[in-house]
Amino acid sequence: MKKATAAKKTSKSKPKSSSTKPQIAPKTQSKSIPKKSTKNTSQSKDKVKEEPKKQEVKSSQFKPEEKQKEKEEPKKEKVPNTKSVKFPDEKRDEYKVIRTIKAHDDWVQKLLILKNGKVVTCSQDSTLKLWDLVTDDIKTKKTPIFIYKGHTDAVTDVIQYTNEKLVSISRDKTIKQWNINSGKEITSYNANMPFSCIKQISDTQVALGSGDKTIKFYDLSPMDNNFGDEKIDLEFAVLEGHQEEVICLENYDGVHLFSGGNDYKIKVWDITKKEFLFDLEGHVQGVQCLKLIENGKKLLSGGYDNVVRVWDWENKKQEFVLEGHTGHIMCIGFIGNDRIVSGATDWSLIVWDLKSKEIICTLEDHEEGVTAVAVLGDGNIASGSMDQTIKIWE
Repeated sequence: MKKATAAKKTSKSKPKSSSTKPQIAPKTQSKSIPKKSTKNTSQSKDKVKEEPKKQEVKSSQFKPEEKQKEKEEPKKEKVPNTKSVKFPDEKRDEYKVIRTIKAHDDWVQKLLILKNGKVVTCSQDSTLKLWDLVTDDIKTKKTPIFIYKGHTDAVTDVIQYTNEKLVSISRDKTIKQWNINSGKEITSYNANMPFSCIKQISDTQVALGSGDKTIKFYDLSPMDNNFGDEKIDLEFAVLEGHQEEVICLENYDGVHLFSGGNDYKIKVWDITKKEFLFDLEGHVQGVQCLKLIENGKKLLSGGYDNVVRVWDWENKKQEFVLEGHTGHIMCIGFIGNDRIVSGATDWSLIVWDLKSKEIICTLEDHEEGVTAVAVLGDGNIASGSMDQTIKIWE
């Protein structure tokens, strides 16, 4: 079994800024990556893995200088987060692909599990799609329930805003609300800048990470009333401190906000006071993803330095590092029972045991980098990729 290395200090030799720019790649870039001749669906934890060819990635978000391309709503309730999700009791040591779906015409940017168990994907092809990935015909049905069309550039993130609404952000500089159950756009707001990530912090308020190195806070209640004047300003606060683009956000208790950036930093903020608290330092390249587990006590992070770091954030301490990937860590999911899964640009997912700090198994079937992961209600793993597919692992 592969063991994680203990946390240790490394000298920071910051690469040229181009290597840590946001990670949207030109559509032709992925074509230069050779296809694998064989596909292993699950790798034993005792078997040595042949290192795949690394895929060079800049950013899955955006570059600021690039071209930027019903019925009455019931009373809103706060969308529950990870602590309310029920995870399966059994521990699985092997997974196999039971379904592959050609989901989008470009990268699958994110997999979002809704409260009803269905899944929303967003993509750089400018669309969002609603899927049922936990049904009796799981091995045969490969069409979405709805396709949400309206954005004109890459959709970088999406949240479930209420029981019946989604909110999405895009490189086209707009924020859109969607009716989950009809697939229709409800309203749109011109933010005049593209955002990379969004996190809900209260019933009507969201935090947004931006390429201008800030975190902006928006009150979306005017959108709830279907305003028609795009001159209305939804912004009510800004946090400054990052030296590069803010790539990812995480929030758990409505008080603390965590942000990861291309400046190698994870910053912890008090969002009730809109104040910076402290940095978590350890990454030696840009931070791409954050995940809180164990009722918010542990923070997981992954990035361009190819490792998953585990933090006791309350004590400002890095506990240990999980090493095994040979590409950038793009996404992390929580399986339960001290197990997590990470996806990377080495085309693989790795299932880890946090107690033993060991690799349980490596999942290989994607033909390009893995950019999104989610653990479904039945315990299966769903992964999204630069190869434009979703795969279900059982």
